[in-house]
Amino acid sequence: MSKPTLSAVRHLLCIAIAGLLAVSAHASEERTRAAIDAATGWLALVEAGKAEESYAAAGADFRSTVSAGDWARVVESRREELGAVRVRKATKVNYFPGPEGAASGDWVMIRFVTGFEHRDQVSETVTVIGYPDAWRISGYYIR
Repeated sequence: MSKPTLSAVRHLLCIAIAGLLAVSAHASEERTRAAIDAATGWLALVEAGKAEESYAAAGADFRSTVSAGDWARVVESRREELGAVRVRKATKVNYFPGPEGAASGDWVMIRFVTGFEHRDQVSETVTVIGYPDAWRISGYYIR
């Protein structure tokens, strides 16, 4: 049996690395899709006026910044001001390390451009944290 040439070894190494990158990219796409799905599912609760359910579905970080009663008032006033959602599209997804002292997990900020009944081109930003068992909402900002 002949010895593999350096060129053949390099070729095999490149194939192996490409395969690993493809697997990694696929896993990353799946996590990104899961984060977006968690955010849009939570936003659907908010849109439906289900403030109590959206509050319960959010993470501890979110609930520590606003009371359930205050959240219900925010949800109701935004629904009245903006009207129904006509279209929503995720336009930007950023992974980032969580703030010092915050929950550990994959922190993802998702920006949506949303058209509402009474206002077009509204920017919504939802921050989600990926825990081993679920994604939880950590923040919601609308402009």
